Amino acid sequence: MALPPSRQLGTNVLPNGGLESGITGWYIPKCWAVDSTVAHSGASSLRFTAGGTCTAAYAPAFTFQANTSYTIGAWVKASAGSNLLAQIDIADDTDSGLSAGGNKAVAVGTNWTFISVADFDLLALHNGDQIRTRLVVSAPTGQTPAGQLWFDDVTSQPETPLPVSSFLLYPNFRGYLWQSGQQQIRLHVDVANPSGASVQIGLQLEGGGAINTVQQAAQASQEIDIDGSQLALGSYLLHTAVVDSNGQTTTYPDYRITKVSDIFKSGLVNYVDTDNFLVHNGQKEFVWGVYDRTSGTYACQVCMYTTATAYDSQIAGFGMGRLANYQDTQLNAMTNFAPWSAMSPGPPAVYDLLDPAMQALQARGVGYLQTVNNWISGNQYRPNWATSLNDPQLWQLAATMMAGKADGLGYYTYDEPALNLLPGVFAQNQTLREGNPGSVTWGALITADQIYRWRDASDVVGADPYPVGIPVGVDEYAAGSPEVAATSPSYIAPTVRVTQWTKGTEQQVYNSRPVWMVLQLWRQWGQFPVYEQMKESAYKAIIGGANGIMWWGFVSASGIEEEWYQRHNYQAYSDFKKISLEVQALQPYLIAPPQPQMLSSVSDPKIETLVKADAKQVVVFATSDSASPISNVTFNLSSLVQSSATSVTVYSEGRNLAFSGNTFTDSFAPYEAHVYIITLP
Repeated sequence: MALPPSRQLGTNVLPNGGLESGITGWYIPKCWAVDSTVAHSGASSLRFTAGGTCTAAYAPAFTFQANTSYTIGAWVKASAGSNLLAQIDIADDTDSGLSAGGNKAVAVGTNWTFISVADFDLLALHNGDQIRTRLVVSAPTGQTPAGQLWFDDVTSQPETPLPVSSFLLYPNFRGYLWQSGQQQIRLHVDVANPSGASVQIGLQLEGGGAINTVQQAAQASQEIDIDGSQLALGSYLLHTAVVDSNGQTTTYPDYRITKVSDIFKSGLVNYVDTDNFLVHNGQKEFVWGVYDRTSGTYACQVCMYTTATAYDSQIAGFGMGRLANYQDTQLNAMTNFAPWSAMSPGPPAVYDLLDPAMQALQARGVGYLQTVNNWISGNQYRPNWATSLNDPQLWQLAATMMAGKADGLGYYTYDEPALNLLPGVFAQNQTLREGNPGSVTWGALITADQIYRWRDASDVVGADPYPVGIPVGVDEYAAGSPEVAATSPSYIAPTVRVTQWTKGTEQQVYNSRPVWMVLQLWRQWGQFPVYEQMKESAYKAIIGGANGIMWWGFVSASGIEEEWYQRHNYQAYSDFKKISLEVQALQPYLIAPPQPQMLSSVSDPKIETLVKADAKQVVVFATSDSASPISNVTFNLSSLVQSSATSVTVYSEGRNLAFSGNTFTDSFAPYEAHVYIITLP
């Protein structure tokens, strides 16, 4: 797979951005005025004069279209001697005018300069929202605003869709088509102008001739299957093309499909199963892990040793040794930031610091993800022992240094990156997957609205919904939190963000890639998550479809380390241990297939559910996405559930509910999560 071609910008959709129709659609406070003597184009511009108290004007709104990315910009210039800074802030008028993004304030000169916010995306739940551009003026910190500043020609240009694009739904891991198991190759195909067009999907032996071709009428969005059951072991290329009504053919970059033997599969330390769960050393797992920098000021210095015994005994932890904390909380994964992100694999360094650490972790049942997002030239945290290596050589070394090692899970390849880093991440991912086929690559974005851009750059995707301690944002407001935003916007912990971002991530990969969400285990705006918030977040991610959860930050400047050593808040670790033990005890159900047919209905649409089952019991995960309490929620199980039980156990809460006629009732506090267990005969 290659990176898809760049998309072009289309026609401006923001009306009257140049004030050519007067002030229609604009909101202009008293510090601003229409200036008919200065213009970037047309007859006038909008002038700000320092000295008043108003700092922002509002351009007309445009309608957001789901699955569309915009570049929002304006032309700006300042008077001679001005110290004014210009900024674009994007607000969602539909969602109470809350900010949805923007750029940093920048200094401008006396010539017209274009400032912009590129690649503006929102989750699909904002489809149809009215998006307004705020033009903001400020001065450097400590300075009094002086001078004048003009804005003109405010625009919002949507990216035009590609003529054809595709996404490989299955095989869902590195294009490996397992010799035994599912044999249908599935492709999601989008066509910008399907009228009169046809889609052609071709399967070709790599380096050889065509094997199979499927052609059918194009649709705006469709799934196309190709039977792979008769394919011999080997490598194939999957072509996607659209032939428009004029006979013109446009293609999309090929995917590589490799049919591999059962022996090859059994030899992989890690792979992703058909249900998107990790299989590590032959054992399917719901990933439950942490970020840990292992260099905390309070716990130890440097924390890098040359023997497994030293790692096991020398690193202090929360009431015990750090590695004992991993076992104490039943973690099965960790990724480590500096200095382990630059851990030496052996030569050319003097000591092998990686193998001893991995041996110590393996003894505690913890798999290791090597951080490599900073193994790039120019990054200040690039390994200092790798100065003689170029980036491809360093990435190849990262691949070989963990290949075949039983404790290695794979690599953490991006961490809240800017979009311009995508080509480098993509290239690194190609090297890692080829050099270490039995690994996984994973990265996390700061929000979930651009997952679609990164879904072919790693095996696993995720996002960082950190809700505790921050105001309600546009996603939470759209999900139904306006009453809370109105009463306590500065302090509410809208854990519903976890629901929205997990579901948004799953939607953008069409539920066909592993999703590991990163949940909050650090202090933000003076608040550290308490047990109930950890519980809400964990179950919201699980119900939303996550195949794993990584917590930031077990050890970090604002994580449990700080709570324990500096604030002497021992409850933080106790709360995390409590939710960890509870969730890990449900591991067999977490990795089981969903059984939605077992639940006929739930009386309130604000309650999200996930049903799992085995021969002994049915487990119903449920969470409220309401900012208000909900009483008397009725759960109706289907006739498929044959149970003689008279009560339902509310897991970990010490409660039982009456169960009669396959029905039970419970209540939910705002955002609350419950897990219900129904025993089968």
